[in-house]
Amino acid sequence: MSPLTAGHARRGRRFPQILQSRLREFAKILLSDEAMKRLDFYIKVEVELDEDENPDRVASEICRQLEKIYVVRSAEISNTIARE
Repeated sequence: MSPLTAGHARRGRRFPQILQSRLREFAKILLSDEAMKRLDFYIKVEVELDEDENPDRVASEICRQLEKIYVVRSAEISNTIARE
């Protein structure tokens, strides 16, 4: 074992300090508004339903399927128009 030198304990703690500062920088990037932007997309979907199908049920199923996608935070139906 080599003899102890001045500052030997300081060198041993240097790596955790570097790691901690890097983690802080990484957290700032992740939590910043520039890293992730939230966007609203307005999509028009036309469907053909049978007479016995419930339009609200179909709309909620479309929303449920969209929410299964990783980046979709929420999906909702804002309007329903019946056409002849």
